[in-house]
Amino acid sequence: MCFDKNGQCLKLAVSVLISVVFLSAAVGKVLHLSDASRPVANILPMSPLSSSVVVSAIAWSEIAVAVFVWRRVPKSLIAVPLLFAAVYGWSLRQGVECGCFGALPLLSSLSPAAHFMLLAGMFLGLLYLSVARKGGGGNVGKRQRLWLRATGYGAVGLMLAAVLPLPPGALKSNLGSGNVSDAVITRQKVVAALSDSGTVVIDARQPLVYGLGHIPGAVNVPYNREPLESVLVQHGLRHRRVIVYCAGAHCNAAELLARRLRQLGCRNVTVYAGGWEDWQAHTAARQP
Repeated sequence: MCFDKNGQCLKLAVSVLISVVFLSAAVGKVLHLSDASRPVANILPMSPLSSSVVVSAIAWSEIAVAVFVWRRVPKSLIAVPLLFAAVYGWSLRQGVECGCFGALPLLSSLSPAAHFMLLAGMFLGLLYLSVARKGGGGNVGKRQRLWLRATGYGAVGLMLAAVLPLPPGALKSNLGSGNVSDAVITRQKVVAALSDSGTVVIDARQPLVYGLGHIPGAVNVPYNREPLESVLVQHGLRHRRVIVYCAGAHCNAAELLARRLRQLGCRNVTVYAGGWEDWQAHTAARQP
């Protein structure tokens, strides 16, 4: 029974959600190893081969955690979401994406707030399972049992809230046919376009990341901005050249926004695939 006094249904729900998150992260890294390896190379300076090995090891550890949640959860696992949160927070300060889900559709484009909400839910979920899997739900007092249930329901609520408010059309955009057909341009062409009044450069990242650093003159339009029509009117995007970028080659937010703009009638949309990472790298190289 789902609603018996031992909370079997709640244990099942928490276990399923945490397993799905960890397996999604692992699958995203394995399927898009090169995309997931680039952020690691930014965080820990190393060769592409070394970063790929590190990401592969992380993916296997995530699979192991997904298996552990169906057994007795050691309390040491509670530290995993905290470690991920620290890495993600550091990557935000550096202005790069963490590559947590590789380039897996939908999950790779979660906003910073949704990322932290998901990690908080995972933390509460592992805390709940570490006690509940030991039979703590039935061997404690009423007050402790209520606290345990609240922790479990809080974990479920946070994880669902992190992934459910997807922007209208996000599923269609992610699962549409093929990649964005827009031309991919280089940094040199972006530099030249900055002085052209007929061109608008758009940063498709979330406002928090945009605020930490962006291409001079770029307008912040998050890929999941709703409604988008007002932005088109404000900047006259249907009658101007539009260049869209995000964090870098491993980030698909620019492609998602470029596709949406084309669907709304913007005919001249290009993507700066190198994104903020490429821009930063060349800016640093010019400094003495």
